[in-house]
Amino acid sequence: GRHFNTDNTTGMLENAVDHGKVLGNNYCIVNGLTFDNKGNLWILNSQTKNRSILEYTQNNEWKDHNSKNLYHEDHTLSQMRCAMIDSRGLLWFVNDHWNTPALICYNIENDEVNVYKNFVSQDGTTYTVYYVHCVTEDLEGNIWIGTNQGPFYVEKDQIGQSSITFNQR
Repeated sequence: GRHFNTDNTTGMLENAVDHGKVLGNNYCIVNGLTFDNKGNLWILNSQTKNRSILEYTQNNEWKDHNSKNLYHEDHTLSQMRCAMIDSRGLLWFVNDHWNTPALICYNIENDEVNVYKNFVSQDGTTYTVYYVHCVTEDLEGNIWIGTNQGPFYVEKDQIGQSSITFNQR
């Protein structure tokens, strides 16, 4: 098997930052990995200065897909995890941290990131969400999200919009 860290990824994987100080190799935070249908590996690199989403291609090339939308204060989101590619080819993941709880959708084709932090249900109720634990897709193409406020789902016809409704069942 292959082993990647900050020393052998040509400056791609980064160590975490704590109060502006870059931590050592024991703190390279990767809590999300998934493959797309072309065999490329997508990597979520949390709490760094310059990296958030990385791609390791089938051709052994590293690509940076960093987005300023994925920052909290001076570093990338702290707990990006639960990466998955849906049936449309979109990369979904969550930030499971109290400082910026969010659902994130990255459109690989057009390099666009949507970060959803406001959890408003179909009846207009705003929920205070502290943790977004997981995300998955059902057989109908809807996206389900597990939070400390219970499960929500986003109907497939809202996917890709800048503002979405977090439906409750």
